[in-house]
This record gives sequence, C-alpha cells and structure tokens, in this order.
Amino acid sequence: MCNKILNDTIYSVWSDNRSGTLNVWVQKNSITGELLSIQNITSNNRINIYPNPSANTIQIKHPLDCVELQIFSLEGKLILTNPNYHSNEKVFIEKLPKGVYICTLNNGQFSGSFVKK
Repeated sequence: MCNKILNDTIYSVWSDNRSGTLNVWVQKNSITGELLSIQNITSNNRINIYPNPSANTIQIKHPLDCVELQIFSLEGKLILTNPNYHSNEKVFIEKLPKGVYICTLNNGQFSGSFVKK
C-alpha cells in the first residue's frame, strides 16, 4: 500500500491478488475522511512494465506496433508523453521523484503501473 497527501487530498494505492488475478486500486479521500473516489485501475489489457521497481529506465511490453504512451502521477498529473512509443523501447525515469506512476497506452486502451525507486 502507498499513501500520499497532496494539498487537501489523501491518495492511496494498493493491490490484491486473492482472486488469482492482480487488482490495483486507487482511492482519493479528503483530509477530513470523506471518500472522493475509488477506482480499480486493473484492466484485461494489462501491459508488462519492467524492471519494476526501477530507478533509471523502464520498458513497456505491449501487443501493438506503435502507440501513444502517457505516464501520470497518482494525482492524475500528466508527467510524460510519447506519441510514437514502440514496444520495449526504453523510457528514462531517473528525473522522476520516487513514487507510484500509472502508464496508459492509446488513451487508456492498455494500462499498468510502476514504482520509481
């Protein structure tokens, strides 16, 4: 589980594989405890991100030839975009702060997450 407070919002991310498949959840709460949203970001169209966690580079294996890659912070801020990402191409993440990030390909058609250490 990972928690982060930003301004007046608490962001929580956790996973559960008791059902036999990995489910990853993102929850937002106000600092007063009010539930703002909860979302299962797991998809049948998962992408393989490796190494994970990583400090310098990641690679994303996906089934398409060329896709648009977007990387978001847990707060939903767009951190990086590459409109012509090819499977297994290196993505340099050494300048990102430590934390959990969400990757989407083709505007959410494929998704996954990674940890920057």
